[in-house]
Amino acid sequence: MFISADTNSDLVQSIIELQPDDFLAKPFTVKDLDRRLGRVLARKKP
Repeated sequence: MFISADTNSDLVQSIIELQPDDFLAKPFTVKDLDRRLGRVLARKKP
């Protein structure tokens, strides 16, 4: 999971090319982080 305050298109494209499990732009709420982490962990469960 990538978390960044910088959302310029070049950076976002570079991150997408790395194929992260998720990308979260700052600022975000604890609820947003919890939801995203829950989804990533659910996908990773065997």
